[in-house]
Amino acid sequence: MEKQNMKNALHRKFSVLAVTLLLGVLGESAASPIVRQGQIEGPQRGALVLAGGGRTIEEVQKRFVALAGGQSGHLVVIPSGLPPERLIASELVRLKNRESEIFGIPDVTVLHAKDRAEANAKEFVKPLQRATAVWILGGDETQLAKLYVGTLTEREIKAVADRNGVLGGTSAGAMILAQFVGDPKKGDTNPFTRKISAFGLLTNAIILPHWSERDLRAKAIDWLTQHPGVLIMGIDETAAVVIAGSRLEVMGSGHIGLYDGKTHEGQPYRMLAGGQVLDLKTISIN
Repeated sequence: MEKQNMKNALHRKFSVLAVTLLLGVLGESAASPIVRQGQIEGPQRGALVLAGGGRTIEEVQKRFVALAGGQSGHLVVIPSGLPPERLIASELVRLKNRESEIFGIPDVTVLHAKDRAEANAKEFVKPLQRATAVWILGGDETQLAKLYVGTLTEREIKAVADRNGVLGGTSAGAMILAQFVGDPKKGDTNPFTRKISAFGLLTNAIILPHWSERDLRAKAIDWLTQHPGVLIMGIDETAAVVIAGSRLEVMGSGHIGLYDGKTHEGQPYRMLAGGQVLDLKTISIN
């Protein structure tokens, strides 16, 4: 009888453990839904504001601030491409003051990790835990990916959107918010010969800033053939997109181009202008 009781107790213990592990797996799956091949989608909560580089348009700034909760919001600014010698207090204060003036938000924190260890530090990410908005500056998207992807910083950035906050960036700062960025080989003129994972807040997509200004409309066609199943989104410096879920809205006087492997009115991309709205669910990638 005593042996049988021990067997029953062990059986109950292992059953509870199995259920606990199963719930943990299910919980993780719910928090990180599987991205289907070719599915183009933004965050289910919060919004993305992706600018094409250059000087950020005033109407885009105003939309970003509104999505951040207005002037009482909490903004975290993340620079990119800064060499170590510029990671000094006076430079970070200068950036803080400049971005506060640009967006009209008094509460601004500038975060720039020196390495991945710092990007994984609990103390480092504390400002992100109270942030209502994150703005990522232009510079070097590959450096951003290698520094932050897979770290606690990336997780806390995504948590801002989960709290219905806004994530935005310009040029490289917009690129890092998509699924992939280019990882050019040394001496290679094609920045998308290889691709590496970015933050994945716009799934199955690569952002291509400075689209018209750097004469990238034709070059993007070749890049698309190397990465089938990935949408290339070209954005002019005079344009930006606001994305929430599957809704994309174009802002500014410029254009965006969506390369999906099809021809649209004789062009290898679907072109949208300021004020136009698109349901990303209507896009299928060839």
